[in-house]
Amino acid sequence: MTASPALRPQVLALYKRILTCAKTWQAKNPIHTEEERMYIRDEARRLFSANRNLADENKIRLCIQEGEARLEIARHYQMPYPRPVHFPPKSITRTQQRLWGSANLRRQSRSRPIYIKTLDQDSGAKSS
Repeated sequence: MTASPALRPQVLALYKRILTCAKTWQAKNPIHTEEERMYIRDEARRLFSANRNLADENKIRLCIQEGEARLEIARHYQMPYPRPVHFPPKSITRTQQRLWGSANLRRQSRSRPIYIKTLDQDSGAKSS
């Protein structure tokens, strides 16, 4: 990231923490440890490279927040892969399904946690 001098240390510190996590990662099932370590390392490299040329400080801060959130969630749940986000069963009633075109309901369906933003961008790029 082409971060401002104030954000550069934060970005580098986050990258270092992620790579350190990858080196010391222990999967729930020891057979998958190396595979999960590679995933953490490769995902970090991919995302940091993709965001290398970001200049907007707000976008950089959001990327830092997402990286920290994903790291903490991975440690907490002992799973490096992003947790799926979905509506719970029966959270959208039949009446709401008919009104799916309403702007308010569309807006609600787009509210996603910070840790999943890059996945939304990736899926958008693939469908385009």
